[in-house]
Amino acid sequence: MSTSSLTLCIICATLQALFFNYKIVFAEEFKLGFIHSHTAIVTDDAVYEGSAIAGAFVKAINDINQSPGVLPNSTLTWVWEDTKCDVSTSLTSISSMWVDDIVGFIGTGCTCDYESHVSSAIGLPLIDYACNVEPDGAEEVDVHTPELFVSLLPRRKYVAYSIIKLMDRYNWKKVTLVARDDTVWLETMWFTRDLLNINQMNINDIIIYATEPSPQGCEQNDDATVREARRYICSMKNEMKRLIRNSCRQTRIYVFFGEPWELRIFLLAASSEAILDTGEYVIIGSVIDYYERNEQDFHGIHYFGIDDGEDTRAKLAFESLLLLTPHVAPNLAYTTFKEEVANISQAEPFNSPYTMDIACNSLVDEYQIIKLC
Repeated sequence: MSTSSLTLCIICATLQALFFNYKIVFAEEFKLGFIHSHTAIVTDDAVYEGSAIAGAFVKAINDINQSPGVLPNSTLTWVWEDTKCDVSTSLTSISSMWVDDIVGFIGTGCTCDYESHVSSAIGLPLIDYACNVEPDGAEEVDVHTPELFVSLLPRRKYVAYSIIKLMDRYNWKKVTLVARDDTVWLETMWFTRDLLNINQMNINDIIIYATEPSPQGCEQNDDATVREARRYICSMKNEMKRLIRNSCRQTRIYVFFGEPWELRIFLLAASSEAILDTGEYVIIGSVIDYYERNEQDFHGIHYFGIDDGEDTRAKLAFESLLLLTPHVAPNLAYTTFKEEVANISQAEPFNSPYTMDIACNSLVDEYQIIKLC
């Protein structure tokens, strides 16, 4: 995300508001509403996406106000609300800001479906920075994208094009698709399936795994929080072993559509079933959440607050993985931008504990292939 690209997004939101709200075309002050996911509604802990990105919004406002040629004789001001990743809070914020003569919204970070329809209904643009709901919905669900809604993130399902390029590069023609039973991942998988068919590549099988598999045989004696995490990991590993046993004789290439920790579990399960020992199997994985990570973030599950002692084995299993991740070209301008955003986010009124490690917007112009080993 460059300074100019984010600033342009803010300008677009403002200009859209001017065109759709004629009563304020000649106003000297334009007020934007920043509705974002700063803390979680249950724990009140900081939420990464919103609290890390907050500084970028303020920086864009400051850059515009310091550039007289952008909005001559006008000033941008802003107000903000913490949505706590809660739809009802988001909708309440939109309603209250509308009464307060807001000309457009930036947000909401966690959800955007209902919010985008409400903001368009009242004639105000909503620019989303990290919504985790695909605007077009899942396959075969006709969801109308609101006229005044713009998402800054590229469609997550477009990683499918990079999957096709990768397979074509190695002349691979047969795959098994493994997908999480979740709207975003299923849409990505169905889109990949369609591209495979178009490119005359064969699909051996399509496997959809449950997000909450049976915990039978996975009882743990740790404290409640750790116990639930360990039970989930154990039950998911059993589920992955089961689907590998049922499919490994018909395929040599798996394309996995699921969360990073589930991809790790899948690889560990493949290692346990000994299908990675001969080098005959390849797993293609993808990351579509636009966070920057280093290799160690994939090998472990430290973010669950536990150590399952499997990091070393996971690292070896990852030698059979080709991972597609959002690509950000490193440059000094972006590094400086991230530092400025972090400083603003960590100051009043946000007091964010996080720095910004998000690879999004115009910087995600392609997916790179990395081999973790």
